[in-house]
Amino acid sequence: GSLVGLGILMACSGLVPAPGLPMACTSQLPRAGSPYGELLTWAMGDSSERHDVEDEAGRRGLSAGGAMDQIEDEMEALALSSSVARKAAAAERQAKQATLLSTAIEQAFPVPAPRSVSGGRAQITDAYGRRACAKVEHVIIGGEGVTLAFVAVPASNTASSAAAKETERRLAHAILVWCSKHVARLVVAGAEEDGSGKSLRRAGRSFFKEAQATALRDHPKLAKCAAACTLVLCAVNHSRGEVTTCHLGTCVAVLASRTAFGQRASPPTLLSRNHRVQDCAAERARVEKSGGCLAHTASQDGQPRGPLLIWPGGHETARCIGSLGTGRSGLLLPTPSCSTVPLPAGQCDLLLASAFVLDEIDVSAAFALIRRAPCAQSAAQLLIEAVAVQR
Repeated sequence: GSLVGLGILMACSGLVPAPGLPMACTSQLPRAGSPYGELLTWAMGDSSERHDVEDEAGRRGLSAGGAMDQIEDEMEALALSSSVARKAAAAERQAKQATLLSTAIEQAFPVPAPRSVSGGRAQITDAYGRRACAKVEHVIIGGEGVTLAFVAVPASNTASSAAAKETERRLAHAILVWCSKHVARLVVAGAEEDGSGKSLRRAGRSFFKEAQATALRDHPKLAKCAAACTLVLCAVNHSRGEVTTCHLGTCVAVLASRTAFGQRASPPTLLSRNHRVQDCAAERARVEKSGGCLAHTASQDGQPRGPLLIWPGGHETARCIGSLGTGRSGLLLPTPSCSTVPLPAGQCDLLLASAFVLDEIDVSAAFALIRRAPCAQSAAQLLIEAVAVQR
């Protein structure tokens, strides 16, 4: 192939001057003063093919066989270092923008008075008619006060027909409602009067197992259609100062400590693992071992687009409650990932949401935003509106 073609590609990255372009970046050429560097400059100016470069190398007393390979190796190394530098610069810009946004939010909105967590249940409907559930409930386990926070959303898939989607929507909603209705009772019973993290993790796994068994028993249609939900459950033990998290799929929990105005905030802590096959190598390996196929959807010109999905069905995750469709029971894993961590000193905030919310807004900016709301309900509404603006 043409060495000039490689030179133009590098020039687009601002590293190597293409023919006819200003030579401001010439000093960044690999070994610009070396014989090979001079050969590279000659090749770029002469629009030469590989065999021409090797002939010219022989005339200059250089190794004809290795000249082109060494030049291309050096250019690949330069391209790699350039890519790393660009990614680092982009990450730095993104972090700076998030900091500026957080500061602007803090300055624009007054800090509300300390608030207590209220109990209750809510349902949110998106533009596609899919309803998510959120619930907060205070319970006593072994004489210790525990706050249970729960969020569940329908699992998405891309391959169903319009008629099938309506059936799937109704079944997924039925699963969500059952989970929301019974989560507190089953967790309290499963903990067996023990509020420790170990006991709450066991109770959480028991709840998810019961939810899956009940869904399959009460909804025979799940054997033939893909209807499922992903969910996250957090149990905050105020007496022990720790939070236990159990979750499946694309729901996440994030913990952040509060800081006084002007002080540098600690990075938020992600309490949940990422179960999307796009982002989780362990899940990709598990799904493929279970017989699933992983691929992107294709654009009209046949190019891959969007996130990596599980086929058949087009699912982003196989960690959920419900069904992935006919013949795919081996792919689905309703066992949650669980963890227990200590609460940070002082005041802190716990955010439970769909991972797709945090795909659209930086998590630090999200916390800066919701801390300006007078109550948890207003905070959730404010965050959703901010995400809608980002879209």
